Amino acid sequence: MRLTEILKQPTDKEFVVRGLDDFSDKELEEFWYKKKLFRKGKTEDFPILFLGLSTKDACNYACIFCYGPEFRGKEGGTPLTLDEQKKLIDEGTEMGIKSVIYCGNGEPTIDQGLTKMIKHTHDNGLISIVFTNGQLMGNDEEAYKYHGMNAKELTSFMYENGVSLVTHIESLDAELYEKITQIPGSFQKMMQALTNIQDVGFTKISQSSDGKMITRLAISAIAMKWNFFELPELLEYAHSVNAQYLCKFPSFLGRLQQNKDVFFIPSEDATLWLRENYVRKLSEKPESITVDYLHCGAWHYGIVVGNNGDIRFCYSATVNPNNRIGNVKEEPLQYLVKRREDIFVKMLEKGETCPIKAQWYKVNKNESR
Repeated sequence: MRLTEILKQPTDKEFVVRGLDDFSDKELEEFWYKKKLFRKGKTEDFPILFLGLSTKDACNYACIFCYGPEFRGKEGGTPLTLDEQKKLIDEGTEMGIKSVIYCGNGEPTIDQGLTKMIKHTHDNGLISIVFTNGQLMGNDEEAYKYHGMNAKELTSFMYENGVSLVTHIESLDAELYEKITQIPGSFQKMMQALTNIQDVGFTKISQSSDGKMITRLAISAIAMKWNFFELPELLEYAHSVNAQYLCKFPSFLGRLQQNKDVFFIPSEDATLWLRENYVRKLSEKPESITVDYLHCGAWHYGIVVGNNGDIRFCYSATVNPNNRIGNVKEEPLQYLVKRREDIFVKMLEKGETCPIKAQWYKVNKNESR
């Protein structure tokens, strides 16, 4: 696909992901109407669609752009137990959530409690969204190590328990892929994972009432100088397997700080132009958990609970000590959601729609918004 063709492309999504952005216009309108009533003090019920649960702060990759190392081990406190995580899922269910998003500062599939959380989520009638590099779904040895089943069995377990996957793939070239992940042999296992993902049914599509194609797989890529001209190929590959395609520029955090020469400087005019006219033309939405192209599943439609129980502003940032919302070990989720909303309203009054952009990713010569 040539640049001239990309520039002419509409930005409408071809695929939506089950449980993440397949909500109908009517459902979203009802959500915002309930939120409006809450803000006016006409109801005590706060609407929420997503519960984000941060998994183990560790990863089996060492990607050159990863934000995780900047935050791992810095939250303090002790990690939530499996029972505490299940209790949170129960609380969220009572509040009306539709999906549980598993993400965080690491790789969710190496959290040994993940399959139990997924099963509990499914038993509650909810959808699990798992952000993953896919490695365990193509690696028998690692799948056995963490979950006592082979890679195909793990993939089948996820499918049978209602999971939707967001899988990170920065290149279809083996040498480049492993140069990015820093893990020898990772490409072959990732390709085996994709085979298993297709074989068990993740890429079967259904159609929503408003004509959108619903899939249970998204393929996500970070845009950098090394893979910049491969991004259209990744789009074509994603659509060939009925997957939603996401690509974006990264935030200048974590390992990226040591690999700046591989990435585009966010504050430069050329980068801003490429973001709007190339990267976002390719991507089916601006960010991974965007729900309606404008609003975030972590902040506007849901809430994120950190590995230690603190309420986070985003999956990609731990809690700013100067603006701590609270911890689910100390107070019910319902109270913390409402308190978070009060902070959001105050930020809106200041003209700030995203706390991450406002507090963590200030734009200067070396940082990203």
